[in-house]
Amino acid sequence: MSGKVWVLGGYQSDFARNLSREGRGVDALTDEVVRGALTTARTAAEDVKVIHVGNAFGQLFTGQGHLGAMPATVVPELWGKPASRHEAACASGSVAVLAAMADLRSGSYDCALVVGLEIEKTVAGDEAARLLGAAAWVGHEADGVTYVWPHQFSGVADEYDARYGLDEAHLHRIAEVNLANAKRNPHARPAAGRCRSPSTTTRSTPWSRDGCAGSTAARSPTGARRWSSSTTTSSATTRGPPARPGRGLGPPDGRSRPLGQARALGR
Repeated sequence: MSGKVWVLGGYQSDFARNLSREGRGVDALTDEVVRGALTTARTAAEDVKVIHVGNAFGQLFTGQGHLGAMPATVVPELWGKPASRHEAACASGSVAVLAAMADLRSGSYDCALVVGLEIEKTVAGDEAARLLGAAAWVGHEADGVTYVWPHQFSGVADEYDARYGLDEAHLHRIAEVNLANAKRNPHARPAAGRCRSPSTTTRSTPWSRDGCAGSTAARSPTGARRWSSSTTTSSATTRGPPARPGRGLGPPDGRSRPLGQARALGR
């Protein structure tokens, strides 16, 4: 089955936070994003039929694996729902979305919960860089390199330049667009406001982050209208202050961001 997939609502945490300093772990982060996403989507946890979790480095930074099961661990109403974790480095969240879309389009399920989360501020910067290097081919690539990601991306750029030619101005423009987008998002890293001009930065800069995003999707416009027009929620989605129009539900300080309601993805 093909067709559009409808995003009913979403939630994004504030990436300026340091969850370790707050005394919060991956369970608390999952609880926050699941309840926030369900609330902005006006969807009861019982209506979710399948769960997809995107996470790249869970065990390395927190020691916690089996993250596909974490949503049901913190929200009991999700017990018994099929759930899986997707790991694809920076694309982990995107792959989780693609998997949810495939589930919905197959007709096997009509409502999916997608969660992406990372906690990486649990160690010092050099140790974080070493752990992030696990995304490379360990023992074969970037041996002895401290910052693997900038090294690898720079190598790709050098190879592209050798084959086809590469204008640095184009790379700078990409960085300018990305930085401008980050500055418009109140929940992006505060470092975006302190970053140097992209024209003076290197090709890639390593960052570690704590944060999460989640969304709820439906298979048909009928389902999208049914869930997004609902005014009732289960007990799993009512913890915290009431949602404000156009905002997500988050912790008591209101740090939240909706991703939109009943938005169609793809064909």
